[in-house]
Amino acid sequence: MLTKFIIFSIFLSASFLFFKMFGKKAIFNFVILIWFLFWYFIDSLNLTGFNPLSAKGKNVIDSFFFSFIAGTLFVYPFRRKWSQFRFGKKISRTEYLKNYQILSKFFLFLLTPIYIFFTTRAIYLMNTRFSLSQYRSDVFGLISGSSTLFFNISSFSLLYFYFILPVLFFGVFVGFGYLLRFKKFGLLLVSLVLMALDSVMMAGRFGFHYIFFSGILLFVFKANVNYFKVSLRLMTVICAFILVATYSVYFISETRSINGQSNIKNLFENFVIDYHTESFHILDYELNQPDSIIHDFTLGFSTFSGIERYLLLLPNLIKLTSKIPEVDIIGGFLHPARNLGIDHFGNIKWYNAYASSLFVLYRDGAIFGVVLGSFLLGFFVQGLAYRLPMSVFSSTLLLTGFMFMSIYSLFQAAFTGPMLAGYILSIFTIMKIKLNRNNI
Repeated sequence: MLTKFIIFSIFLSASFLFFKMFGKKAIFNFVILIWFLFWYFIDSLNLTGFNPLSAKGKNVIDSFFFSFIAGTLFVYPFRRKWSQFRFGKKISRTEYLKNYQILSKFFLFLLTPIYIFFTTRAIYLMNTRFSLSQYRSDVFGLISGSSTLFFNISSFSLLYFYFILPVLFFGVFVGFGYLLRFKKFGLLLVSLVLMALDSVMMAGRFGFHYIFFSGILLFVFKANVNYFKVSLRLMTVICAFILVATYSVYFISETRSINGQSNIKNLFENFVIDYHTESFHILDYELNQPDSIIHDFTLGFSTFSGIERYLLLLPNLIKLTSKIPEVDIIGGFLHPARNLGIDHFGNIKWYNAYASSLFVLYRDGAIFGVVLGSFLLGFFVQGLAYRLPMSVFSSTLLLTGFMFMSIYSLFQAAFTGPMLAGYILSIFTIMKIKLNRNNI
């Protein structure tokens, strides 16, 4: 217990050291580290009955913390050697706002009707053909191999998960840029509403979780963008979103809960504590299974599988190849539920899917993969935060994407999913991949 306390104290002290070294621009890495450290600490209290983590699992997780801290601190010696750079093509304010109008109309008049239609269809299916648990399996094609929501047409499912969902994250990332640089809130607002509709369509909760985090991220940016004011109107919208999100998460959790376990205390344990800590235990479980694919050592193919899936899409469709993308191999492997402990009712705690980004890092290079990946994450996020001018559109976009992918790496390999695709799309279409030192 003393050793655990000392380790937590070291991690916590290091997180506050960030501010001493980098000032207010340390807040991005501080939030990432505290986020992971908080849930790791909660998990160490063993409040809900998870099996204790093995020494091997603890070593991997501790390696993430030490390496992330080391990567952050490694920026410090270079802080005066880097000239401040700006990312993106220099265009006028008028052109930016013209692009904003185009994007806003695209999201409002094209994507919104699509989401309203499929959300309405999802509600109909949940009330007439499926229980909620059956619907959750069917919507991902786990019952029949296709999704009733998408009319059992595989190309519709592929279009949604490969293209429409990444575009939705693209809207969130670019929406932050327009809000912070030009005080235009509409695109971000529409994107977050569609995220909520996506959660209803999938009978999930993450869309509402994104709303929570978006509210937090606005205040993180506020600490760095002096002219950005959090107005009463914006605060009202944020509070309304949070209230709706809270009720929606509660309603979905209540509906999906096991009979006899639907009081607020049990919902809090299952859908707050467990959902934010189960990734540590799935990771630990797989680390201790000699035949697990986590020991495959794929040398980078797992980490970059979010790109690989798009590179394989056309060759697989035209039957040139038949290779399954690593991201699908990982997803299929993690789908079966694991026995991770026993709850207060004596029921086995079955959980699946969430194994954090540490799963893919370890799969790529064992403990070296975790150390290298965590170090680079800390280095690049702090490097970007320290050297990018916060009042520039592209700077907020870059950091927003990194923050989303970093925070949600607690659950899954966010760098392999639609967030990464949306991030790359936002860079290609808005920034046009050009580094220069001109004002944007």
